[in-house]
Amino acid sequence: MVSDLLHTLGIYMGEEADLLSAKEGENAGGFWEHFGFYALNERLLLHLRAGWDAPWMPDNWEAREDLAPFREEARLLVNRMREATSGNRRWGWKDPRNSITIQFWKSILPDAKVVICVRNPVEVAASLCARNNLSVAAASRLWLRYYENILTHVPRENRVITIYENYFDNFEEELGRVSSALGIAVDHNMMVQARAHAKQELHHNRSTPQELHGGDFAPELIQMYDCLLEEARTGEAVALPISTSEMNEAHPALNADAADFARSRFNAEIAQREEHMRRLSHENSLLKKKLAGLEQRLGEFAEQLYVWEEEKVAQASRLSTLVGKAMEVHRALGGRYAELLALHNEVNRHLKETKSFMPRWVRRSETLNYVYRSIKSIHRGIKLLRLQKYLNDAMAQNLDLLTQVAAILARNNAPKESILPGLECSGTDKTKVDIARLTTVLRQRLS
Repeated sequence: MVSDLLHTLGIYMGEEADLLSAKEGENAGGFWEHFGFYALNERLLLHLRAGWDAPWMPDNWEAREDLAPFREEARLLVNRMREATSGNRRWGWKDPRNSITIQFWKSILPDAKVVICVRNPVEVAASLCARNNLSVAAASRLWLRYYENILTHVPRENRVITIYENYFDNFEEELGRVSSALGIAVDHNMMVQARAHAKQELHHNRSTPQELHGGDFAPELIQMYDCLLEEARTGEAVALPISTSEMNEAHPALNADAADFARSRFNAEIAQREEHMRRLSHENSLLKKKLAGLEQRLGEFAEQLYVWEEEKVAQASRLSTLVGKAMEVHRALGGRYAELLALHNEVNRHLKETKSFMPRWVRRSETLNYVYRSIKSIHRGIKLLRLQKYLNDAMAQNLDLLTQVAAILARNNAPKESILPGLECSGTDKTKVDIARLTTVLRQRLS
């Protein structure tokens, strides 16, 4: 639950496929344990002939040279999490086994913040008895060993203790204290969203401090629980009730019997392989859903492609028709221009002939020359005005056609310069025409 809350506040715990899946009857909201860190802790404990239920480790085990492959794998896991967050987002992982392998992880991440979740040992013992068939005495020894080890090896400035029961009695204060210790700013909306993850119905095996003090529990366990509550309340570290050496003497290793150890490790291996099978089955179902989705999208793309092809053929036909009309106008304009040019030449020829028949003294007369030039200019101006109007009408018609052509090319994502049928130079290859530029020139000419 606490890991789920921290994830809600923005701490990256891994991708969905990286997390252990929930088991029927256990943690319906998921375990929030990263499979890579979980599996590494399991193999590390097995290598040291220990286990989650046998957490007594050899002396100075964290400095052993044969742990080098485990350190390399741990660095790879850490780098993977850093890359997934691009180095600008908080990340973490949850695994109760960290409590007994914390010395190993400190060598990889010496400044890591540790969130220590505390639950009444009576409730923990009841859960372990029901789930793992442990006795109350064995469950109590495990509880005490876990907290004794992590408090010994994690300094006060790098840890924050959070009490499970407080999330149901005073949610905002407890989560605010933890988020503040981790440097996370929490606003009202985030608090409301996170509160939905602290579900009362998932709080099983409820007990009270009176049951702990009145039950058959070791005094050092009760003292340890009281120390944890006190540090969570005041924020000040308190002296531990028992040392490591004293604890090992008082509670011998649970795996002293070889048969019990072998059975414990066999059960752990089976559980790990079952988790592998669950993960493979889950990934297989995800791949099937993705494949079905891809097949559906492929069908949609094929149908859309067929529609696009039909539209492309229709638009190509329309484009060809428009270009044909434009070329007809272009040819008609060329013919009319040739007629006007011939008429202009004919008028010039008549004027020259008329002038040639005049007497020499008349041709030399400045006045008559001025009249002649004026008549010639007026005549040419009239012809040019007629020609100008004809050209403007033709250019306006071409401009309208080119605008339609440009719109069709834009819808078909055609290149800016395209080869249009009919717009070729005589005796040369087809020439690319910039439709947009040609349209701009025609508008300038018309204006």
